[in-house]
Amino acid sequence: MSTTATLPHSSSSSLLDHLQQRWREFTTKLRFKYLLPRTRIIRTHGFKLDVSTLPSLMKNNILEQRYEVQELAMAAQHLSSQDRVLELGGAIGFISLYCQTQLRIQHYTSVEANPHTRQLSLRNHQLNHITPHILHAAAAAENGSMELDISQDFWSNSITQQKSTHTITVPTHSLSSILKQLDYQPTVLIADIEGAEQYLDFSALPPATQKIIIELHPSIYGEETQTTVHHRIESAGYRHQHTDAGTSYYART
Repeated sequence: MSTTATLPHSSSSSLLDHLQQRWREFTTKLRFKYLLPRTRIIRTHGFKLDVSTLPSLMKNNILEQRYEVQELAMAAQHLSSQDRVLELGGAIGFISLYCQTQLRIQHYTSVEANPHTRQLSLRNHQLNHITPHILHAAAAAENGSMELDISQDFWSNSITQQKSTHTITVPTHSLSSILKQLDYQPTVLIADIEGAEQYLDFSALPPATQKIIIELHPSIYGEETQTTVHHRIESAGYRHQHTDAGTSYYART
């Protein structure tokens, strides 16, 4: 009589899980060692990005569509080609390019404090044959200048946290001052400015501004200030609709 030895189901399942985990680790190492360092252009969501100067981790996030997920989803859900946008914290132009190439929004102005990031945004717009309107400034309580910490990655540049001595002086503009520089009244405000939203005077927004997509940063200024910012937005005539992973959508009442 012959017998065939078989592994218990739980053992074979554990072995398969182990092999799959090892394979994922192997392919991830290859990805970060060989693929990502050589990646210069990424096509995502219907537009192209020059990522040649970005770290591999950020390239990977963009490739796996894990960058600006909430802002993009809210823009896709609530914005249309008829909207006119003011974006505070334009970064590399990701949301701007989505709105202009996919939603066909024609009036779009970004405000970006980091001059190096602004240059990258300009290149990305040119790569997609779009002429951008990008103001070099940090949105703040009033006009003037302030130190911007650029020691971190661009997506966490902040005028509210001074974590190192690697800073540059950038101009600051109040929200009302920024609005005066536009040749249109925005129907949408998009803001991701790493804590500086606590300084914005939302009452300066014109009646035409019907929608706000904003990321709040309680990890920077605390829950009490987050509540204060929320109340300021509502006092300016907006009602909170929904929040996803720290990014909220408000609509004018």
